[in-house]
Amino acid sequence: METWVEDYLRQIVAQPDEVTVSRSEGVRTIVYSVNLADADKSMFSGRNNRLLRALNHAVGFAGATTRTRHVVQIAD
Repeated sequence: METWVEDYLRQIVAQPDEVTVSRSEGVRTIVYSVNLADADKSMFSGRNNRLLRALNHAVGFAGATTRTRHVVQIAD
């Protein structure tokens, strides 16, 4: 799933070379921290975070069978 998130974000941002995704696991939660270029971060903060919410919704389906929660967050 980590590679899917990275590939997806590389397709929609202006500077795809600066996209990095790191994964951290908890007991029932997997968090994908995304590092983007400063210019691309504004894309995810506008319009009530619609793009980030849609991405979290899509990633959330990955944990349906294993009952884990998958979350994408933009690192500062």
